[in-house]
Amino acid sequence: MIRLSSVLAAMALAVAAWPAEAAAFLHFSLGGAHSAEFEVPEFPTPSSFGAGVSLTLAGVSGTFDGATGIRTIVFRNGSGLGGLAVVGLFDVTGPQTYLGPEAAPHLLAGDYALTDRATGAAVGLAVFPAAGGGVPEPAAWTLVIGGLGLLGARLRRRRVAVQAGPPSFAHHPQRGW
Repeated sequence: MIRLSSVLAAMALAVAAWPAEAAAFLHFSLGGAHSAEFEVPEFPTPSSFGAGVSLTLAGVSGTFDGATGIRTIVFRNGSGLGGLAVVGLFDVTGPQTYLGPEAAPHLLAGDYALTDRATGAAVGLAVFPAAGGGVPEPAAWTLVIGGLGLLGARLRRRRVAVQAGPPSFAHHPQRGW
Protein backbone atom coordinates (compact mmCIF):
# COMPACT_ATOMS: atom_id res chain seq x y z
CA MET A 1 0.00 0.00 0.00
CA ILE A 2 2.90 2.34 0.71
CA ARG A 3 4.17 1.92 -2.84
CA LEU A 4 0.78 2.70 -4.37
CA SER A 5 0.37 5.83 -2.23
CA SER A 6 3.91 6.97 -3.17
CA VAL A 7 3.15 6.50 -6.86
CA LEU A 8 -0.18 8.34 -6.58
CA ALA A 9 1.42 11.22 -4.66
CA ALA A 10 4.20 11.53 -7.26
CA MET A 11 1.66 11.49 -10.09
CA ALA A 12 -0.42 14.18 -8.37
CA LEU A 13 2.67 16.37 -7.98
CA ALA A 14 3.65 15.85 -11.63
CA VAL A 15 0.18 16.82 -12.84
CA ALA A 16 0.06 19.87 -10.56
CA ALA A 17 3.49 21.04 -11.76
CA TRP A 18 2.73 20.48 -15.44
CA PRO A 19 2.31 23.77 -17.31
CA ALA A 20 -1.23 24.16 -18.64
CA GLU A 21 -0.07 25.83 -21.80
CA ALA A 22 3.54 26.58 -22.63
CA ALA A 23 3.20 28.60 -25.80
CA ALA A 24 -0.20 30.30 -26.24
CA PHE A 25 -1.30 31.31 -29.72
CA LEU A 26 -3.81 33.99 -30.70
CA HIS A 27 -6.18 33.66 -33.64
CA PHE A 28 -6.69 36.82 -35.71
CA SER A 29 -9.88 37.13 -37.75
CA LEU A 30 -10.46 40.18 -39.96
CA GLY A 31 -13.75 40.82 -41.73
CA GLY A 32 -15.31 43.62 -43.73
CA ALA A 33 -13.54 45.32 -46.63
CA HIS A 34 -10.71 42.79 -46.22
CA SER A 35 -10.54 39.30 -44.74
CA ALA A 36 -7.79 37.37 -43.03
CA GLU A 37 -7.44 34.38 -40.71
CA PHE A 38 -4.07 33.63 -39.09
CA GLU A 39 -2.49 32.56 -35.81
CA VAL A 40 0.62 33.92 -34.14
CA PRO A 41 2.17 33.42 -30.67
CA GLU A 42 0.83 35.66 -27.91
CA PHE A 43 4.45 36.63 -27.16
CA PRO A 44 6.07 36.57 -30.62
CA THR A 45 9.70 37.17 -31.50
CA PRO A 46 9.61 39.85 -34.20
CA SER A 47 11.65 39.29 -37.34
CA SER A 48 12.31 43.05 -37.21
CA PHE A 49 11.02 46.07 -35.34
CA GLY A 50 11.24 49.85 -35.17
CA ALA A 51 11.48 50.90 -31.52
CA GLY A 52 8.43 52.98 -30.65
CA VAL A 53 6.87 52.48 -34.11
CA SER A 54 6.16 48.92 -35.26
CA LEU A 55 7.08 45.25 -35.22
CA THR A 56 7.18 42.81 -38.12
CA LEU A 57 6.32 39.10 -38.13
CA ALA A 58 7.53 37.35 -41.28
CA GLY A 59 6.39 33.93 -42.50
CA VAL A 60 2.85 34.00 -41.07
CA SER A 61 0.63 31.28 -42.57
CA GLY A 62 -3.05 31.92 -43.07
CA THR A 63 -5.81 32.95 -45.44
CA PHE A 64 -5.57 36.53 -46.68
CA ASP A 65 -8.33 38.07 -48.84
CA GLY A 66 -9.49 34.54 -49.74
CA ALA A 67 -6.09 33.11 -50.71
CA THR A 68 -4.09 30.75 -48.50
CA GLY A 69 -0.44 31.69 -48.22
CA ILE A 70 2.45 32.97 -46.17
CA ARG A 71 2.64 36.70 -45.53
CA THR A 72 4.48 39.32 -43.53
CA ILE A 73 2.40 41.16 -40.92
CA VAL A 74 3.36 44.59 -39.57
CA PHE A 75 1.80 45.67 -36.26
CA ARG A 76 1.98 49.42 -35.55
CA ASN A 77 1.77 51.09 -32.17
CA GLY A 78 -0.51 54.03 -31.36
CA SER A 79 2.04 56.65 -32.46
CA GLY A 80 2.38 54.91 -35.83
CA LEU A 81 -1.37 55.00 -36.67
CA GLY A 82 -2.01 51.71 -34.84
CA GLY A 83 -3.56 48.74 -36.59
CA LEU A 84 -1.69 46.37 -38.85
CA ALA A 85 -0.69 45.74 -42.44
CA VAL A 86 -0.54 42.53 -44.42
CA VAL A 87 2.37 43.42 -46.67
CA GLY A 88 1.38 43.47 -50.33
CA LEU A 89 -2.37 43.21 -49.66
CA PHE A 90 -3.87 45.77 -47.33
CA ASP A 91 -3.15 48.28 -44.58
CA VAL A 92 -5.66 49.03 -41.81
CA THR A 93 -5.40 51.62 -39.03
CA GLY A 94 -6.91 51.64 -35.57
CA PRO A 95 -6.02 50.83 -31.99
CA GLN A 96 -2.71 49.31 -31.04
CA THR A 97 -3.06 45.51 -30.64
CA TYR A 98 -0.04 44.85 -28.40
CA LEU A 99 1.65 45.98 -25.19
CA GLY A 100 5.28 46.28 -24.26
CA PRO A 101 8.32 47.13 -26.33
CA GLU A 102 8.40 46.23 -30.00
CA ALA A 103 11.38 43.92 -29.37
CA ALA A 104 9.33 41.78 -26.94
CA PRO A 105 5.62 42.43 -27.56
CA HIS A 106 2.57 40.93 -25.90
CA LEU A 107 -0.27 40.67 -28.44
CA LEU A 108 -3.71 41.35 -26.96
CA ALA A 109 -6.98 39.51 -27.41
CA GLY A 110 -10.06 41.64 -28.04
CA ASP A 111 -12.32 43.19 -30.67
CA TYR A 112 -11.00 46.12 -32.69
CA ALA A 113 -12.62 48.52 -35.17
CA LEU A 114 -10.13 49.29 -37.96
CA THR A 115 -10.23 51.41 -41.11
CA ASP A 116 -8.74 50.58 -44.51
CA ARG A 117 -6.14 53.28 -45.23
CA ALA A 118 -6.75 53.19 -49.00
CA THR A 119 -10.58 53.24 -49.11
CA GLY A 120 -11.72 54.32 -45.63
CA ALA A 121 -13.89 51.17 -45.40
CA ALA A 122 -14.53 49.59 -42.01
CA VAL A 123 -12.70 46.40 -41.07
CA GLY A 124 -13.45 44.43 -37.91
CA LEU A 125 -10.70 42.53 -36.11
CA ALA A 126 -11.38 39.82 -33.53
CA VAL A 127 -8.36 38.42 -31.66
CA PHE A 128 -8.95 35.43 -29.40
CA PRO A 129 -7.01 32.46 -27.95
CA ALA A 130 -6.46 29.72 -30.52
CA ALA A 131 -8.07 26.34 -29.90
CA GLY A 132 -5.92 23.49 -28.64
CA GLY A 133 -3.26 23.26 -26.02
CA GLY A 134 0.30 24.43 -26.29
CA VAL A 135 3.39 22.26 -26.52
CA PRO A 136 5.14 21.69 -23.18
CA GLU A 137 8.55 23.31 -22.99
CA PRO A 138 11.69 21.13 -22.79
CA ALA A 139 12.27 22.18 -19.17
CA ALA A 140 8.86 20.81 -18.19
CA TRP A 141 9.59 17.51 -19.93
CA THR A 142 12.96 17.31 -18.17
CA LEU A 143 11.39 17.85 -14.74
CA VAL A 144 8.65 15.28 -15.29
CA ILE A 145 10.97 12.60 -16.69
CA GLY A 146 13.57 13.26 -13.98
CA GLY A 147 10.90 13.02 -11.27
CA LEU A 148 9.58 9.75 -12.64
CA GLY A 149 13.15 8.39 -12.83
CA LEU A 150 13.78 9.31 -9.18
CA LEU A 151 10.50 7.72 -8.18
CA GLY A 152 11.45 4.52 -10.04
CA ALA A 153 14.87 4.47 -8.38
CA ARG A 154 13.26 4.90 -4.96
CA LEU A 155 10.83 2.06 -5.55
CA ARG A 156 13.62 -0.18 -6.87
CA ARG A 157 15.82 0.55 -3.84
CA ARG A 158 12.94 -0.25 -1.49
CA ARG A 159 12.28 -3.58 -3.25
CA VAL A 160 15.99 -4.56 -3.16
CA ALA A 161 16.20 -3.63 0.53
CA VAL A 162 13.23 -5.89 1.32
CA GLN A 163 14.74 -8.79 -0.65
CA ALA A 164 18.13 -8.39 1.06
CA GLY A 165 16.71 -8.96 4.56
CA PRO A 166 18.06 -11.51 7.06
CA PRO A 167 18.58 -15.05 5.75
CA SER A 168 15.69 -17.41 6.09
CA PHE A 169 16.25 -20.62 8.03
CA ALA A 170 13.10 -22.22 6.72
CA HIS A 171 13.15 -25.82 5.44
CA HIS A 172 14.68 -26.18 1.97
CA PRO A 173 13.27 -29.29 0.26
CA GLN A 174 16.16 -29.90 -2.16
CA ARG A 175 18.94 -29.46 0.38
CA GLY A 176 17.30 -31.43 3.10
CA TRP A 177 17.41 -28.91 5.86
